[in-house]
Amino acid sequence: EWSQAGVMFTLSGGQNWFISQPEEMWADGDVEVVKAIKRDFVGEWGDRRQEIVFIGGGEAAMSQSKVEKLLDTALLNDKEWAQWQKIMKSEKYDDDEKEDKLLDLFKDGFEDWIDPLNPPEALMDVDTLHHGHTHSEGGRH
Repeated sequence: EWSQAGVMFTLSGGQNWFISQPEEMWADGDVEVVKAIKRDFVGEWGDRRQEIVFIGGGEAAMSQSKVEKLLDTALLNDKEWAQWQKIMKSEKYDDDEKEDKLLDLFKDGFEDWIDPLNPPEALMDVDTLHHGHTHSEGGRH
């Protein structure tokens, strides 16, 4: 997720797409929430998409057509889209293997995201988290 207001900026991994998770993980069995999630699905790729919102400024501050042209340069071309679909539709690869295949095919300029459903062991180890010290009252660092 990218969030920016003026000079304040954060970039972090967001939630996995619902379509890539087992349905029972979506809303603890709340049928109405599951229905609402499914209403947001489009075609065979479900909720897999990116959304961007610009607030304020208007046309005087930013040209919509110029922004659209710049963003369009980041889209896959027809050949790349066909390659992506072939990998994603393949039944011979699990999700991790699909990710590896896609990383071999496309350059990823970002740091690895931490999967909130499967965090690395180091994040679960209290000693590692606190660099060998505690955060209890009266403790020295």
